[in-house]
Amino acid sequence: MLFNKSTFSMRNEKINYSNFLFFIINLLLIFNSNTSISQAIVSTDPLPAFEIDARIRNGNSGFESSFSAPSTPAPGQPGILNLNPSGAPIWNSNGNVYGDIHTFLMTYDYLTGTTTWNIDFNRDSDYADNQESISYTEASLIGKGFKYINLFIQGSSTGLTANVNNLTINGRNMGGFSSNSDTPNSPLFTDSLGLFTTINITGQFSLSGNGGQERPRVWVRLGTPNAPPSCNVLSPTPDITITSPSEVLIDITALDADGNIAAVQFLRQNFLLISDLIAPYTYTVNVNELGTVNVQIIAIDNLGARCISDILLEIVACIPEDFNGDGFVNTSDFLSLVGLFGQNCDACKQDLDSNGVVNTADFLMLVAKFNFECL
Repeated sequence: MLFNKSTFSMRNEKINYSNFLFFIINLLLIFNSNTSISQAIVSTDPLPAFEIDARIRNGNSGFESSFSAPSTPAPGQPGILNLNPSGAPIWNSNGNVYGDIHTFLMTYDYLTGTTTWNIDFNRDSDYADNQESISYTEASLIGKGFKYINLFIQGSSTGLTANVNNLTINGRNMGGFSSNSDTPNSPLFTDSLGLFTTINITGQFSLSGNGGQERPRVWVRLGTPNAPPSCNVLSPTPDITITSPSEVLIDITALDADGNIAAVQFLRQNFLLISDLIAPYTYTVNVNELGTVNVQIIAIDNLGARCISDILLEIVACIPEDFNGDGFVNTSDFLSLVGLFGQNCDACKQDLDSNGVVNTADFLMLVAKFNFECL
């Protein structure tokens, strides 16, 4: 059974005290985020450089939106990819007026390095019309996600406003944001697991007027590309069966293609047991009671991206009469049965013949195996 079960009381001592600071940082990471659920959270980190840059602007006679990636012309440079529907500007023509609510959608797939940027210019609830969608594959980003997502909103010095409502990142609504001055509103988001891989960003936006110099404006940007780390359980093997108290070695390999592994953490029920800073990454588990426990292993790379593996450890009684799973049918099992003798028992271990009551038949079955030792 790919089970293994555990109470944790032992480990191989192997801490490099020169890396103590890394341990403290990783400890804080564990207690300040949900380690097993990927979701967008607000970041207070400084704004990074951005590799993907999608912009909404007042184009006047020019384009209304642009898109740039590492291998395309940068914003403001000739030849930049853009969306330019008819209308000058589209936000106040062709059936639109300033203040109308439009939607945008950005998607990113780290497996292909492909970004799509979509704007519903004509407010018909799709992105299927002419000049409403750009798709671009960046070869240098294949296999990489992003540490940061940024929303940049800027109004104008005359009080014109840019609004974004219902900003939703991978299904999580992050709320609304606005700016009615030259001072931008620029929230930064990261993922609770340290890396956005597949990305879906949507929002409803409006521009209140034309302030010149492209304002008001809204940008959506992705920054700090990073390949996710990988982790693999070497032991225990999937077919392990534990039938008596024993020590089980958990051995993990963790690799990072574009950086290094900062730590591998071993947790039990979200409680940090140890942060191992040096390969090989191992933890010795003392298995000493019946039950099932989930051991979670988290490999963290130098940019905070995480790989998670779960091991279900369960000790299995070698025969039904070994009620406490200590590897022997002995007095302790006898007393366990005596304590329930004569009682109705729905699916309890001491009801060996499964007739719903602990009685003489169960007692005789236990006696027949008394002093049996699991090998």
